[in-house]
Amino acid sequence: MNSVPNQLIHESSPYLKQHAYNPVCWHAWNEQTLSRAIEENKLMIISIGYSTCHWCHVMEHDSFENEEVASLMNEHFIPVKVDREERPDIDSVYMQTVQLMTGKGGWPLNCITLPDGKPLYGGTFFPRKQWINVLKQVSDLWKYEPERCRQYADELLAGLRKTELISKPAEGKNAMQIINAMVKSYEESFDSINGGFSRVPKFPMPGNLQFLMRYAFQTGHEEIKKQVILTLNKMASGGIYDHIGGGFARYSTDAEWKIPHFEKMLYDNAQLISLYASAFAFTGIVAFRMVVEETMQFVINELMSSDFGFYSALDADTEGEEGKFYVWKKEEIEKLLGDDATLFCKVFCVNEKGYWEKGNYVLMKNENFQFLSDDYHISKAELDEKIREWKKVLGIHRKKRVHPGLDNKFILGWNALMLIACCDAYRFTGNQEYLSIALKNFDFIRQCLTDSEGKLLHSTHPDEISGAIKRKPVYAFADDYAAFGLAGIHLFSVTADETFLTHAIELSKQADQLFTDSDTGLLFYTSDKNDKLIIRLTETEDNVIPSSNSMYANLLFLLGRITGNAEWEERAFKMMRFVESYMVSYSSAFSNWGMLLLNKALPFFELAITGREAKKKLNSVLSVYLPDMMIGASEKESETSLFKNRFHADETRFYLCQEKSCLQPAVTVEEILTQIKSARKSSWRY
Repeated sequence: MNSVPNQLIHESSPYLKQHAYNPVCWHAWNEQTLSRAIEENKLMIISIGYSTCHWCHVMEHDSFENEEVASLMNEHFIPVKVDREERPDIDSVYMQTVQLMTGKGGWPLNCITLPDGKPLYGGTFFPRKQWINVLKQVSDLWKYEPERCRQYADELLAGLRKTELISKPAEGKNAMQIINAMVKSYEESFDSINGGFSRVPKFPMPGNLQFLMRYAFQTGHEEIKKQVILTLNKMASGGIYDHIGGGFARYSTDAEWKIPHFEKMLYDNAQLISLYASAFAFTGIVAFRMVVEETMQFVINELMSSDFGFYSALDADTEGEEGKFYVWKKEEIEKLLGDDATLFCKVFCVNEKGYWEKGNYVLMKNENFQFLSDDYHISKAELDEKIREWKKVLGIHRKKRVHPGLDNKFILGWNALMLIACCDAYRFTGNQEYLSIALKNFDFIRQCLTDSEGKLLHSTHPDEISGAIKRKPVYAFADDYAAFGLAGIHLFSVTADETFLTHAIELSKQADQLFTDSDTGLLFYTSDKNDKLIIRLTETEDNVIPSSNSMYANLLFLLGRITGNAEWEERAFKMMRFVESYMVSYSSAFSNWGMLLLNKALPFFELAITGREAKKKLNSVLSVYLPDMMIGASEKESETSLFKNRFHADETRFYLCQEKSCLQPAVTVEEILTQIKSARKSSWRY
């Protein structure tokens, strides 16, 4: 490792700073770097990763800390390091390029480009010898055959542009036929033993499970419901879940959710909190509520700043070893728990099932652990209390270990997802602390992820907030706007405060101005102010995080229903028509679009609660699983369409509406819940 840092020492990103003492003379992506590449007529190496990426660390140690590699990179190239979480716009361009070239993608992502940024060669992880060969061959090609390089880069860029061409909108197929075909596609890949889908590695993919759960609820499909419950139980019992500190790792490396890739991401845990909270409301399974509470506590303890911003992630590695912070040796447990160790080992599979490697065990919860109470002649309540005590003892001991690295940057879209999770956790558990955190996080975003002119920022860092580091701001992308707008809708729904509705409306208008493609009505990922990228991409596929376009379309639909603006709802469905033809063949990449399509295929309701006790009555309704309903409350006169002419000072009333037609107002919670159940049956369109 060098004693003299490179230019990355001046950056705020933890990932970039990890490479600040590499012998490679890394540059950050900025105007000076891009200009230098053109002035010196040098190829750029754009190397993209993130701070908690295990294989990024491996390539750094293997190649970027090696003097021979560094010498080649420094002499023949302009090496550029990019944090993919800080600059998802850059990552998406070169990720699609590498996928076009190689048929696969991932991180670390390494793309060699012409001086103007046009891609020439790329791949993901390269072992050192292979990377050295690539560097020599590409540098020689640029030295001796530059025109060949330019021609290939132009052809590659043309191919990339073709992949971005949006097909004509579908001819308006029957919505329920598309939904059923999507579900059939899911069913064909179900893992009926371990839950989830029949592929390895296994990602939780909360969007897919939310879609399937809602489908099961609205159609009464018991087999789909069973598969969702199986999956949620298996994930919560598996090694992917941290049984001591709460929270989920990013994915499992095997089919049984046993050995995780130990990094913990904010966006995963946010969406999984929402998923398990909804599942608790849908099924009444108390274990799901416990997952919500433990995962919320993990986020509060490990990923929340003192001013209520949410950090990005925890590393997979500790002291150079993957998972070292999380795994246990049997002797260690025996020493800590004494006589209880034998029972603990049976409850948490410290046996052949939970064994990983090198004498280490990954804790997995025995799914039949409650039956052990009979064998040990204790009640189930006593066993539950023991488990709580064991977790406390092991948790205290684990805190003495070297902690995983924290990526402490704040990302707007991920904070918005966590804000939504806090609303959902509050809604379905009734814990007031979660709502308080949501409101404080909203204030944090407005204060710290917004510049002096009111423009949203994609990310920031504690050192930037304090003024210790100053840099050119990275402004928010389409997904940031869409997610923050949806967070506003959630806050409006759980607080009865129309300030948050106004916020969501304003964000939707800003997003429209900044990102809309006038030809399709879809959103570009970047605004028209970003002119440094070689292509302006449109993000439509839902991944681990829903796409910017599907989130925005869902936002428009909800705003249309609340405000009575039919144009917003019409535009939402018009946007969806551009992806309908893909939704059946690749259903797992369009689950959030599927949620929107369910609003069209099956009855969708609005519930307006008005009167001086509207907020009090609202809390009684929020705890019910109502995914097919937009709920709002107002304790005063309002011009908002959902509440207009429905306020009565002397009585709190519930108005259940569907497609601009409302039933007679109800006056009690019991009456409205009965009305909702009846309305679903009478307006059934399945």
